[in-house]
Amino acid sequence: MSTQLFLHSHYVGAGFNEKALSLLQDVLIYDPTKRKTAAQVLKHDYFDDLKKMPAPMRSNNRPIPQLEMDCWRVHSQEQEDDSDTD
Repeated sequence: MSTQLFLHSHYVGAGFNEKALSLLQDVLIYDPTKRKTAAQVLKHDYFDDLKKMPAPMRSNNRPIPQLEMDCWRVHSQEQEDDSDTD
């Protein structure tokens, strides 16, 4: 039984988040040449709500820099630029 069929048979209709199920299907592919890269996984719809969250605020009402997300955006852009030149 394929991973996709297994996940669907066990989790669809059981209240499992469809985006989470889709993400699992993408990362549980055995063949590494067909599996999503980390940069591709971070672009998955599952993370859309996280990307839309407002920046956390300090006690003085100044935003805390979101270095990790900013680094992710820079890295993702670099990956896209690299793939455009291939």
